[in-house]
Amino acid sequence: MADLNGVKLALGPIALPDYITSRPQIVVADGANKLKLMENARWAEPLDINVSLVLADNLAYLLKLKDIIPYPWRASTTYDLRLEMTVFTLSADHDKAYLRALYRITNVKAAATFEDEINLTEPLTDFSAAEIVAAQNRLLDQASVVMATGIAHMTNKR
Repeated sequence: MADLNGVKLALGPIALPDYITSRPQIVVADGANKLKLMENARWAEPLDINVSLVLADNLAYLLKLKDIIPYPWRASTTYDLRLEMTVFTLSADHDKAYLRALYRITNVKAAATFEDEINLTEPLTDFSAAEIVAAQNRLLDQASVVMATGIAHMTNKR
């Protein structure tokens, strides 16, 4: 992956759907167009904060970034690149976990923007909360690689 040491990346906002952020329980699909709460399985911290931290950690590692500015930032904050993400689906059914999202990378200096959709699935070995969380983490890892590749292309450092 590219070495972007010295580049300032503004990360955010990272928007997740209310159905997974408005409650502490893990939400799973229960048939077509139905959701179910796993009543005894709760997130350790607010999911929107966790997802942002995971993405920041992954991108820092993949791109050798030392300066990631989390959202919200001050209006006077300067940065080279901005990565925004809207998650439409982050869930699981009995067979797989899935992530569907849209991300946008803006290169401020070049006044260029790149936008693309992410559609990923990850098989589940069982339908336990631990396996669902692990699969969703693998999905975020895969999404980070996709976005890091896009960032590298936006900076011409592949």
